[in-house]
Amino acid sequence: GSTDESEIIIFEAEKKHGWIKGVRLPPHDEYMGMHYAYVCNNGFEFAMEYCKENRIDWRYIGILDADNIMEKDYVEKLICEFQNDARLGIASGINAYANIHSILADNPNMTVMDAEFWGLFGTSIARIQPSYEDKPMGSARLWRRRCFEETGNGYIQGYAPDSISNVKANIKGWKTRRFRNAGIIERRGLEAHGVWSGGVRLGKFD
Repeated sequence: GSTDESEIIIFEAEKKHGWIKGVRLPPHDEYMGMHYAYVCNNGFEFAMEYCKENRIDWRYIGILDADNIMEKDYVEKLICEFQNDARLGIASGINAYANIHSILADNPNMTVMDAEFWGLFGTSIARIQPSYEDKPMGSARLWRRRCFEETGNGYIQGYAPDSISNVKANIKGWKTRRFRNAGIIERRGLEAHGVWSGGVRLGKFD
């Protein structure tokens, strides 16, 4: 339901790369909140059905929000952690907030994959957010397949579905972790709704 050029970008990428598949959902007034779980679950279902039809034996499933940029070996680092701990069920890295648009506008020859861009990670320009080691972020996470299946194959339709997912995994005996060696830079939080209304929304989610 995006109103910008996301759909065009996705389907153009799909033409170039056979492993990219675009899914168009109907527009909706609300994105964050309960509708977010609906969007994610549609993606999960599409991916699982695609794997079933094409006999792909998948081991992990994940989310990366559009305003999150992961360092080049982000997924590889997380998979190594899964391989090192058989009880790890959900994992993410750590995130830093930045005004990505402003950074790229001030540095027209820079891309988000450049070492110069990632050199900002952890500085005052891309400040690492406080976090708990046992609470993976919702916007850039991986599940182990068995954990994903044991916790319902996706998100409960409600506020803060990632937090609910973490708790469900813990109840089933799975570890949930956020690893400091894997980085995400994302758009500065609460920009879409303003600081005040964004803060109110976070309180409601909690």
